[in-house]
Amino acid sequence: MAPTEQQQLAIAAEGNVLVMAGAGTGKTSTLVARVADRLARRDQPVSADRLLMVTFTEAAAAEMRSRLRQRLEELSGPGEGFWAEQLARLELASIGTLHAFCLGLLREHGMEVGLEPQVAVLDEVEAGRLARAVWARRVEGWLSDPGEAGGAFRGLVEGWFDSSLGGLWGTVRDLWNHARTLEDPERWLAEQERFWSEPDAAVWRQWHRESVTEWARDWGRRLALQGGMNRLVERRVPVLKALAVAREDEKRALLDSLVEDPDEYTPRKKTVERAPLEVFFGEADFLRSLAVRLDGPEPVQEDWERCRGAMQELLRVVRGFWESFQQEKRARSGVDFSDLEQWALELLVRRGTKVSEACRARYEMVVVDECQDLNAAQEAILRAVSRDGDRGNRFLVGDVKQSIYRFRLADPRLFQETARRWSVPGGEGRVIPLTGNFRSAESLLGFVNGVCRRLLREEVGGVGYGPDAELQFGAPTDRVALATGSDPGPRVDFLVRLVTRGAGGGDEETERVDAQGLPMSTAAAEARLVAARFRELKEEGLPV
Repeated sequence: MAPTEQQQLAIAAEGNVLVMAGAGTGKTSTLVARVADRLARRDQPVSADRLLMVTFTEAAAAEMRSRLRQRLEELSGPGEGFWAEQLARLELASIGTLHAFCLGLLREHGMEVGLEPQVAVLDEVEAGRLARAVWARRVEGWLSDPGEAGGAFRGLVEGWFDSSLGGLWGTVRDLWNHARTLEDPERWLAEQERFWSEPDAAVWRQWHRESVTEWARDWGRRLALQGGMNRLVERRVPVLKALAVAREDEKRALLDSLVEDPDEYTPRKKTVERAPLEVFFGEADFLRSLAVRLDGPEPVQEDWERCRGAMQELLRVVRGFWESFQQEKRARSGVDFSDLEQWALELLVRRGTKVSEACRARYEMVVVDECQDLNAAQEAILRAVSRDGDRGNRFLVGDVKQSIYRFRLADPRLFQETARRWSVPGGEGRVIPLTGNFRSAESLLGFVNGVCRRLLREEVGGVGYGPDAELQFGAPTDRVALATGSDPGPRVDFLVRLVTRGAGGGDEETERVDAQGLPMSTAAAEARLVAARFRELKEEGLPV
């Protein structure tokens, strides 16, 4: 199938390019076609061994290399040395995961940062086991310390983690893991230490001021849409408008007038009148509790003083564990996956620009697949080995709506920020959407667009669904059978399951049991409902 107009734009565009590829829009074929186009050009072609292509898995890397080889073989003419040389050089191309690239960098330059050339990479199980062993040793030392430091540690465990060392370990591990996804973990930790060393709650105070103003504007807009239907709502809209522009000394009284009053409900209508304000009342009460009081201490400052010592101790514990764990790995000549990224950044960014300049000179084309799931450290590595300006050479492919690795601390906001910067005319790059879907029936795409258009909003979840995101029915002349005109039947099943809420707000249907007589959760009951429908469709012989 010939490339679509959008795909051809992505293949031919010069400089830095970000392709926002919706589901089923031929992302991989477009990526392969662009790389093959650059490798196959007779006028200043990219040498295949000067290609850096980053994928998320080794399997994806192997598939990319195979498809590129196949594409070059299709383009090559018989007996031409140019094609034979490019195919041979393709085996030397850097096509793999980012961790594999970082490991190669350390094998080549690791001595510059004190690492052995044959450094061992610890897998997640090994690294986790070693981390827990280091943590156990440090905890034993802190608990047995009779001095001030030991007392502070025991106070942290007892006062803030309910004497649960497991709970403290979970928090330390999360903070440590988060730091290592950043471009400069040490700087972040030092910034946190400086932040919590301040005796005055100036930053918290400013955050509270801004929060009240933004909260009043947001709820004012939302409740204004419900005016005329609920008198409790109508009473609060003008107060919220006033609160959004109020002076600091006026906010307390306005917040007082927003909280729930049991006497203001219409008899026998409390449930109906309160429903749209349930969340609002909780938030209003919280903000009011932090507002400045004229007759007593400042709540925000009180909270700051209550938290500051514990946070300083927590950061001390994080740093102590972090340093001990790093020492243990160095003693074993080992690194984990996050270390690969951080040592690469040490070489590329923190120790000067010699290595990064060499990489920028070497790689003529930097291709990144699934770039919506990068974290800050990974993004910084790729930025360090890429060119910008007139010689921009990055080709990024992704879709923020398909980001699935937040649990691995991916940061899709980086993708969105790149898209915003590169969307500016004359800016650092160019953004090209792919919206032609070749996977689904036209009526299904209409349903998906209708739902996503209403649910995906920038101000709610940080992701919008504008015209450049709506999926179009791709290759209509080649897929007439899947067009709405040829097959107008429904493509979506709604399975409705009614749930009765108990007196305590719980789900009474959790009392259902499965075939073995064991209690069945709501999720299990819903899964069974879907499975039963799949079985019906199979028995009906539905073509897929």
